[in-house]
Amino acid sequence: MSSESNPTPLMSNGAWRKFFQVRLEHHDSVWVSSWKLVGEEVTTHVSFSDLGRDIRESAVDGCLNGPVEYKAIEWIEMPREVLYLPYPNAPMDTAIQDIGALRDALGEAGQFPLELTAGALKIFGYR
Repeated sequence: MSSESNPTPLMSNGAWRKFFQVRLEHHDSVWVSSWKLVGEEVTTHVSFSDLGRDIRESAVDGCLNGPVEYKAIEWIEMPREVLYLPYPNAPMDTAIQDIGALRDALGEAGQFPLELTAGALKIFGYR
């Protein structure tokens, strides 16, 4: 986690389930994210294509090589711009994720610890 010894948890299991349900409803507009897990030094890049289809009581499956307990998620960030290869040996191209629409839908679903910048939408499990 951060350098703080006692970070404050901001999301309950129920809040994470609601986040993943809303995110699943917007899978066509937001499909790539970076995850920071508690105790891990690096972030992991994840495609949301199948993520969240198995929303469990205390974990989400279909990502990161197995279930991820909600309490292990420090934050998830969804960038506005995504670089990708449209076909093998092609130059990189850019796609735009509609993080504003996801933020609006999350606002309608409840209160979440979100941060919206010009480049990304981030949801925090801890601060």
